[in-house]
Amino acid sequence: MINISDINSSKLKHKDEVISSLNEAINYLSGYSWCVNIEDGWIASSFGYILNIFYFQIQPDNLSCKDNYIWVIVGDIPPAYIDIVSAHNAFDALYCYIIIMTEWVENIMNGRSVEECFPVNVPPQKKYAKMLKTRLKMLKEDYLPIISTGCKNVRKNQVQVDVSGNRVGNNRPDIQSE
Repeated sequence: MINISDINSSKLKHKDEVISSLNEAINYLSGYSWCVNIEDGWIASSFGYILNIFYFQIQPDNLSCKDNYIWVIVGDIPPAYIDIVSAHNAFDALYCYIIIMTEWVENIMNGRSVEECFPVNVPPQKKYAKMLKTRLKMLKEDYLPIISTGCKNVRKNQVQVDVSGNRVGNNRPDIQSE
């Protein structure tokens, strides 16, 4: 994992997108009264604006939260936190995210209340449930396998070019990594 203070000196791709996601994660986590302070943080997994999984050390209020560490998942998806009891690594955190968001989607699609679901920052409407369902499918099929292998510098759906830089085709589906 990369400490959040080392982002600028890291070899991360899409640093601006990662920094924007980090700010979103910090603002999201700071919005909870049980998070008194964020003491440190790490990037556990990063895919630009699409998905970022952060691991934070926090000072909890010790009333409603006793964990000193928490996962926060942000990106082109609703943000969520995952406790360290449920997730021991980035793979577990994303897997838990998929489970809790799938519950929200299924409740909406089946006309059930979302009151007992993890809170999602959009209205509980079918159009949002369908959008989230599509993203969850992508996370499950594309990103969970990548995170499980520990690949870095992942590139998806790359354009094929010749030696002169002219576009000659697309690789779809295509996932490359180092």
